[in-house]
Amino acid sequence: MVYSQQDTLIYKYRRMSVDYRQQIKMAEADFASTEAMVDGMTATIMGGLFV
Repeated sequence: MVYSQQDTLIYKYRRMSVDYRQQIKMAEADFASTEAMVDGMTATIMGGLFV
């Protein structure tokens, strides 16, 4: 039946959307932690230069 096939496709699309959203959230978290690490390293280097 056409409706059951459409339901399957909608389910697959929703699952892909949720997975993609989770990947975006993980990438944002990785970016934020990398940015914090770079800021910390910059502060350490700058602190060492002016001591």
